[in-house]
Amino acid sequence: AMLGNGRYSLSDHFPPSVIVRDTTFDSTQLDTTDVSDCLSFCAAPEYATRISQNANIKAVITTAELADRFSDKCGVVTSIEPLLAFYRVHNFVAETQCHDNCISGIDATASVHPSAQISPRSYIGRNSRVDAHAVILDRVYIDDGAIIGPNVVVGSDGLEFKRLPDGTLLKVCHAGGVYVGKHVEIMASSVIARDVFYVFISIGDGTKIVL
Repeated sequence: AMLGNGRYSLSDHFPPSVIVRDTTFDSTQLDTTDVSDCLSFCAAPEYATRISQNANIKAVITTAELADRFSDKCGVVTSIEPLLAFYRVHNFVAETQCHDNCISGIDATASVHPSAQISPRSYIGRNSRVDAHAVILDRVYIDDGAIIGPNVVVGSDGLEFKRLPDGTLLKVCHAGGVYVGKHVEIMASSVIARDVFYVFISIGDGTKIVL
């Protein structure tokens, strides 16, 4: 499932001189995405065919040399650094996207330790348990019967960076969420980061995590 519900245009982020075809998009995603109406990037010719055949990608940031590889149905912007341009837009969208459509609440049968911190934008399912000093952040869905051990953090920002031409690092915002499946057990002091993009990273039913 996708998390955001915004709408952006290429002309919000790029000057007319580099816009081949303007369009709108709802989120940023990679080239293999199954999320519709998204912006992606193409920095090498070997990816152009796959991106052009993915109907979910509505806009692409690419090089001037590859701009004509995409159909008229796809918005196109050119850049000498498509990957970096993409992640700059991604960070803007991540910081401005609305997540009011996320399910939230704590089921009456769940057990939550008084010292645990639970975001009002998260959900704790039936018969789940959240132990002492655990932290459940925004956009986390914990399904039925899960156990979140002491000092666990679920839904944190992860560590992903892209190196800029001057050698400095661009931190990539983690804009997605975390889905914890039924009867998952996450042992003490584990940290589960949310997805970079507007989808849930998913921990399958019955998984046991020890870090």
